Amino acid sequence: DCSTRQLYNNPAFSVLLPSMRWPSALALPVGVSAITVPNGPLPEPLSLKMNANYGVDDSYSANVGTESSWPAKWFDATAHGKYIAHRLSAQELADYVHAKSGTYEGETSALGPIPSLKIASAIPGFKPQNVEQVSKVTHFPSYLALASTFDPYCVGEVATAVAQEFKTLGANTMLGPAINVHRAWVNDESFDSLSGEDPTLGSVMTRHWMLAAHQEGVLAVPKFFGAVEGPVDKASKWDQFYPPFQAAVDNGAAGIMCADKQVDGTWACQNMLALDADLKGTMKFHGFIMSPKNGSHDSAEMEHVMMGTDLAIGTPQQLTEDEELLPALQEAAMRIIAGIWHLRLEENPECELPCAAEFASSARSDEHTLTAMRAAGSAVTLLKNDGNILPITAAKYPGKTIAVLGPAANEAGDYLEGPDSDEDVDVLGFTPAYGIYKSGTEKGFTITAEAAGADICLVFVGSKLKSDKWNLNDESIAAIDSAIASCSKVAVLMETMGAVFTPFRDQVGAIANLFHAGEETAFAWGITVFGEQTPSGKLPISFPTAESYNIALPSYWNSDFKAAFPFGHGLSYASFTYSDFKEKPNCPFDLCVMVTVTNNSPVYKGAEVVQIYFRYLDTDHPTVLKGFYKTDVLKPGKEEKVFFHFNYRDLCLFDKSQPVANPIPESYWVPQDNLDILVGSSSTDIRSTMTVKTRHE
Repeated sequence: DCSTRQLYNNPAFSVLLPSMRWPSALALPVGVSAITVPNGPLPEPLSLKMNANYGVDDSYSANVGTESSWPAKWFDATAHGKYIAHRLSAQELADYVHAKSGTYEGETSALGPIPSLKIASAIPGFKPQNVEQVSKVTHFPSYLALASTFDPYCVGEVATAVAQEFKTLGANTMLGPAINVHRAWVNDESFDSLSGEDPTLGSVMTRHWMLAAHQEGVLAVPKFFGAVEGPVDKASKWDQFYPPFQAAVDNGAAGIMCADKQVDGTWACQNMLALDADLKGTMKFHGFIMSPKNGSHDSAEMEHVMMGTDLAIGTPQQLTEDEELLPALQEAAMRIIAGIWHLRLEENPECELPCAAEFASSARSDEHTLTAMRAAGSAVTLLKNDGNILPITAAKYPGKTIAVLGPAANEAGDYLEGPDSDEDVDVLGFTPAYGIYKSGTEKGFTITAEAAGADICLVFVGSKLKSDKWNLNDESIAAIDSAIASCSKVAVLMETMGAVFTPFRDQVGAIANLFHAGEETAFAWGITVFGEQTPSGKLPISFPTAESYNIALPSYWNSDFKAAFPFGHGLSYASFTYSDFKEKPNCPFDLCVMVTVTNNSPVYKGAEVVQIYFRYLDTDHPTVLKGFYKTDVLKPGKEEKVFFHFNYRDLCLFDKSQPVANPIPESYWVPQDNLDILVGSSSTDIRSTMTVKTRHE
């Protein structure tokens, strides 16, 4: 299992966790009597001497370098940003707020000790820029595959490895993770997201990614803010779609990318309500907002900086002095510099552009390969297993003949990484057929491509193009139909870019899904099919029935949506029971609950994802996930006590009856007095329920 809970005992990590959470009221740093940003008086940065080249002496770390002073650092970083930005000309500012393509996808100018941002996409690993680089980076599982692990420590482990590869290649800024909550049938980006279709899942996963990446000294830019297809009321925005971005802000985000989408007729990167009022205002985001390539939809007047976007990828326009534009350029530059300063990128500037040697180096390592293997293995999600036809053992199949069929069986490429990778730089990896052959032959099985005479047929199918969205491709459907006609036992093993229809589900014995899992896909299938690892993945996104096609909100949040396999669903070779579900006594939080999980399987060990859902009584709000925990790998007969605690905001709902306000006050989130607390193995497999009266004085 990918869980690395020893991070609890890692001093470097445990110290970092509380230090990067800022209260709403922040104390001013010692020696500074007043800082008003962004439009107030220009303060001197904290006890620092600035020279003509914007140089800073070495006293910074000594003054505010301790973890206890993290709350002051945004103030000081903003002061540095403002100090420098106000000393640049309009054309210098225009140049600075554009990241030009070069060695990397985007590169900002260096300002003395303020290093360039060297920007590359994380998909989630470093996106290869050329064919030569394909073999020099690790191809990790997609964001949606990571979400299906329901294991934030696994996500943190991957984020650490990705950040290390970025640094090896000279990059200090990653465009990722993708954290949109999936909403509609037409949104491509949200298919590959750490959030799947749920804000609690996304918020927890985002927190661990951000902390891990920043601990490695790489600036993570979560995306795509504002990609919410309308109409969406303000309560839905704040309850369902904004929480992962709030989690990013609360855990140190220095940059956030807006979406290349139109929302209610306005481009997301020019949506002042979303960018200025919601993100910078209510969420208290102090860093910079960045547009994707060509996503600012700019004009000669550089509308993006006027509308709230601070950094665009592209070549700036030649400017004339503009009294209205200058303050916007200064604020945009201030936020970029503040983000760099906040994460201490100037302390480890790495290489100077063009960074040719670093960019040409190999970032791979054995440790990163093991991380990719653990993550891919943990992402396998078993959707159906009638008659326990999986795992394959000699006792079940004495003939020891396995047929490996389907279009994905002998193909890697887009079946492993999806359409975000360029056609000429496909991921390197073994095919699923090789994974089955290697594991099977070691156990004495015969692997064949012929269905006739086989004890069981494994049909590898999938989707690999954006046009495949919500569907397996035609070759896959034909292969499944052929196997059903030819084989007595059929297991369909899917490699998908997102949720798909499964019209064949009642005609086959087993179905498993693996969202695009990168180079270790073959390994993941091999250890799962033969029972070396018990599957522990859960669906982060519901798989729909045909009658739900094109419904307004394809999510378990919508009571009209019908799922073939619901959110949170995932079977195991082990069998888990839940007992002693109750409120935890002596709770220091607003609400604490506990439950005991026992592995009742006489044979298989396994990990279970315990899920807590809230049903807000006396409201029309849907029952939603509010907490989850992946247990240790439990041996047969072993149990684990699982504890959950919930704070004030967890007990609240956004009051949609309130008038428009910018920023939105905390009073708009209203605590709910009566709740049903549900615990279970999925959004529909509820094992126990209790009603509680909350305390939130």
